[in-house]
Amino acid sequence: MGKDMTVPCENGLINIRVGAIILKNGKFLMVGNNIRPEYLYSVGGRV
Repeated sequence: MGKDMTVPCENGLINIRVGAIILKNGKFLMVGNNIRPEYLYSVGGRV
């Protein structure tokens, strides 16, 4: 697998990320995890 997409900047590197808002039948798709079940996140990640 290749490297993540990054862009050099003055103080280091910026990781390029993407996200999505998915809506179906009036409901949003959100994800969570077992470590912090009280938090939900939109789907996405590094390019």
